[in-house]
Amino acid sequence: MKGLQRNILLGFTCFLLFNSLDTSAQRRKFSYKTSKSISFGVNAGANYSNLIPQNSQGTQFKTGIYAGGFFEYMLPADFGIEVEANFASLGGENVPTEILFNPNSILLNDTKSLDLMMYGVEVPVIAKYHFSSLYPELFVGIGASGMYILKSQAALNRILNFNGTYTSVTTFIDVSKKVQTMMASGVFCTGIRYPIGSMEISVTAGITYGITDLSANNVVNGNGFRTKSFRLGVSLGF
Repeated sequence: MKGLQRNILLGFTCFLLFNSLDTSAQRRKFSYKTSKSISFGVNAGANYSNLIPQNSQGTQFKTGIYAGGFFEYMLPADFGIEVEANFASLGGENVPTEILFNPNSILLNDTKSLDLMMYGVEVPVIAKYHFSSLYPELFVGIGASGMYILKSQAALNRILNFNGTYTSVTTFIDVSKKVQTMMASGVFCTGIRYPIGSMEISVTAGITYGITDLSANNVVNGNGFRTKSFRLGVSLGF
């Protein structure tokens, strides 16, 4: 009898606990959904990017960063429009030398590999859908991004012979004139958003695929290239 009473008491306690948690979650979801028609904040993360040359296979991935701010306006039916403004860096490793240099260039003497990094300001515009019935909230987004490339820098990785001793040396060269200054990309992203008091924290993963041919020499020699990047970051909204 005591065992039966103990089981009934335990079951009733579990029911109250889960009901309390569910009610609390529902309350937070409702409060978050109705009070956040506009949000803005800061974001930052890592870019894992590579180059896709026109006449060869893709390069190895190179790690860059992005950091900036965002603004999102919520529309009816859980849709939203987000605009970001970020400083970003992206590029690739083991880049084919012919997309940047003449094969006979003296700069390529003793060069074993070439890396490229581009730095600029990007403005993604993303249409998002929020699964607000979930907790934490899940969202997906699709859109486009424009990037103004401020600087492009090549890293020539060389093996030099100094009196019989081989030494690895990296030479950095500004190749901004060999790379277009404007880049357009398609964007897809997904992530989760979690409210913390009057703020919100989001974790986002995304893919950016370049549409623009970035080689300033492509009209002459057909050595065009585009970019592709995977992005992982966090944002804090207010």
